[in-house]
Amino acid sequence: MVISKGWKWELLSKDDEYWNTPDFMIHYLSYRWKKAGFKTFLDLGCGLGRHSLFMAEQGFNVFAFDRSSYVVDVVKEKAFNEGLNVKVCVGNVNNIPYGNESIDCVLAMGVLSNSDKSGILEIIKEMYRVLKVNGEVYFNIISTVSDMDLDDELYNGNVFYNVIESDFEWLFEDFEVISIKHVSEVFPSGNNMPCYCVLLKKVDKRGSFSDDKLKDNLYLM
Repeated sequence: MVISKGWKWELLSKDDEYWNTPDFMIHYLSYRWKKAGFKTFLDLGCGLGRHSLFMAEQGFNVFAFDRSSYVVDVVKEKAFNEGLNVKVCVGNVNNIPYGNESIDCVLAMGVLSNSDKSGILEIIKEMYRVLKVNGEVYFNIISTVSDMDLDDELYNGNVFYNVIESDFEWLFEDFEVISIKHVSEVFPSGNNMPCYCVLLKKVDKRGSFSDDKLKDNLYLM
């Protein structure tokens, strides 16, 4: 199993515009998760804290961690300066440092692809473990076609696994699939990252995944 080494965030300015701007989906997720009555939010691989800080502003009880001690210190400083309560620490996505069924909703942006198949499955099992029953997780994961510059020093030599549709059944078998969308994200460098954006709900029984359920919820955009 390949374990992510984390990114070299110290190569970027802590005020980098792109990595400090919340992804557009977090606005929808905040609305959805507030409506569901969710309180505890976990930012898995928080980077410079763009989503942790946003969700704290929305009133969530925010937990966050990253492998990089540099960005953990950055997020602590930003949260203090903005008067926000964000509980952030150094951690490993393969061994999430929170108790069983302690979190309502999880976000993992740019995290899961930094491993191989067995590593991705381990991360998904860890997210399942910390989620409360009926809790939800949203993440993106690189698809088969990508022109990202994987030699970029920021990525710290990490392995990137590209998922294909046939991976979905064994990866998501413990969850109810709410939606899977195929999108393409363009970075400021001009690199294009096609990826699947996935929203799942934890259910209290195994084997809830079905091909029909997947077909009903898979949208290619």
